[in-house]
Amino acid sequence: MVSLQIPRSTPVAWALRHMVVLAVVFALSACGSGSESQGPTCYGGVASGGQCIPTATVSAPAGNLSGSVTLTATVSVDYGVTVSSVEFRVDGAAIGAATTAPYSISWNTATVSDGTHQLTVFVTDSENRTASSPILSVIVANAGVVAVTLAPGEVYPVPASSATATGSFTFNVASGTVSGAVTLSGVANPTAVQIGDAYAGDSGPVVLNLTQNATTPAEWDVPAGTTLTPAQMDELPAGRLYVLAESTAFPQGELRGQIAPANISVLFAAMSGAQEVPPVSTSGSGVAAVTVDSTAMSAALHVHTTGLVAISGAQLLTGAAGTVGTTLAALTVDSGDPQHWFNDSIALSATDLANYNSGDWYANVFTAAQAGGELRGQLTSPAPTLTQLQATIFGPICSTCHTSGGDSPDLSTAALTYSSTVGVASAQQPAVLYIAAGDPDNSYLVLKIEGAASISGVRMPAGGPYLSQAMIDGVRAWVAAGAPNN
Repeated sequence: MVSLQIPRSTPVAWALRHMVVLAVVFALSACGSGSESQGPTCYGGVASGGQCIPTATVSAPAGNLSGSVTLTATVSVDYGVTVSSVEFRVDGAAIGAATTAPYSISWNTATVSDGTHQLTVFVTDSENRTASSPILSVIVANAGVVAVTLAPGEVYPVPASSATATGSFTFNVASGTVSGAVTLSGVANPTAVQIGDAYAGDSGPVVLNLTQNATTPAEWDVPAGTTLTPAQMDELPAGRLYVLAESTAFPQGELRGQIAPANISVLFAAMSGAQEVPPVSTSGSGVAAVTVDSTAMSAALHVHTTGLVAISGAQLLTGAAGTVGTTLAALTVDSGDPQHWFNDSIALSATDLANYNSGDWYANVFTAAQAGGELRGQLTSPAPTLTQLQATIFGPICSTCHTSGGDSPDLSTAALTYSSTVGVASAQQPAVLYIAAGDPDNSYLVLKIEGAASISGVRMPAGGPYLSQAMIDGVRAWVAAGAPNN
C-alpha cells in the first residue's frame, strides 16, 4: 500500500484530503449501501436477486362484480426505469394490457362463469425485469334471480279483484338474457302479462311480453332467447321494471308487482284525511308508492289521488305517524294528470334512509281548502300477511264469534277469512264490500273495527275491548296492499 502524505498546513492539502474521502464514499455508494449481500438501494420497486424489480397491485370495484368493470393496477419501478407493459390476468389468463398510466382496462365479466375468480397483473419494465402482483379474489355475479309478487293494490285505480300471482326471473346483467315465468291465480280470462319500465306507482313502455304456456294456462313464460338492451337492463338495479297482468275484466291491469332486487325497497300507502294532524274531513282518497334504492341512495315517489279539488302541492316528509314532520322533497304535478304528483330523483342521506326503515316517512297532499294537508299516507314497513293477521287478530279475537253460520263472515281460518271477506258484499250494507282490495277507507270490516260513524250496528269486537291502533293499522296495511291471499 502506498501512503499518501499531505501536509496539513496548506489549503491545497486540506482539499486533497477531502477529495480522497469523497471518492471512497462514492465508491461505496456505487455498490449499494453497505456490502453486496445487502442488495442494491432501490428508489422504487424492491431489491431482489441483486437488482430492483417492479412491484404492483391490482384493484377492482367493491362488492360482487357484474357487467363491464374497470380493473386498475398500481405500479412502482426503480428511478430512471420506465414501465413497458402491465398485463392483466384472470385466473392466470391474459385479458388485456396497458402501457401508459393510469394502468387500467375494462373487463367484461360475462367472459367467465359466476363465482370466485383470481385477478393479477404482470409487469415488465424497460430493463426487461418482471414481477407479478399479489392475487386479488373477486366474486362475479352476473345472473341474479328476483322473485315478484303481484297484487291488485299495486295497480291504480285499484281493481276490485281478489286474484294473486307470483313470479321468478333470472336476469344476466352482462349478457342481457332473461328467463322466468309468472303464475296467475284467480284471474278470469287473462289477456296479457308483460314487463314494463317505470317506478312503482307509475306506468311506462312495455319491455317484453310473456307468452301463455300451452300446457299450463295459468303460467306465462318469458320467450326463450329473450335479451334486453343494455339500457333496459340498467333499469333492473334502479327498481324500474315491473310485471303487469291484464284481463278481459281489467284491460288496464288486474295485478302488478315491482321487480325489486336486493337493493330496492317498495312500499305503498293508502292516503286519507284521518291520518292528517289534526285529522280532516275529505271525500278524497289516494295512494302513495315509493321506491328506495339503498345502493344509489335515492328514492322515487308517486302519488295518485281522486276526489280532490284545487291541489296546491304534494311533498315527501320525515315524521312518525301522528306527528307533523319536516319536508324531505317536493313533488311535481304530472302535466297530463293533475291528480298525479311525483319526484323520481330524491337524493338520500344515511339519516334519511334510517328514517325510512323506521317507518318515519309520509306523503302529504295540500289543497286550497286544506293548506296543512288533505291527504296523508304513512310509508311504513311492508304490510302484514293474511297468515300473520289470522294468527294475531282474526283467529284468537274475531273468530270467537265469527264462525260458520249466520250472515257474518267466517273468520275461523285464513282461507275462510279470505273467501268470506275479500270482494264480498257486507250483510249490513250490501253496497259496501267487507274488504275492497287496496281501499281500506271503503272496506266495511275496517270501518267496523274502527267504529266509523257510517257503520250499522256496533263497533267490533262487540262490547270491546277493541283492537289496538297498531292492530287496526296492520289490517289497514294488508287491505291497502291489495288484500293478498298470503
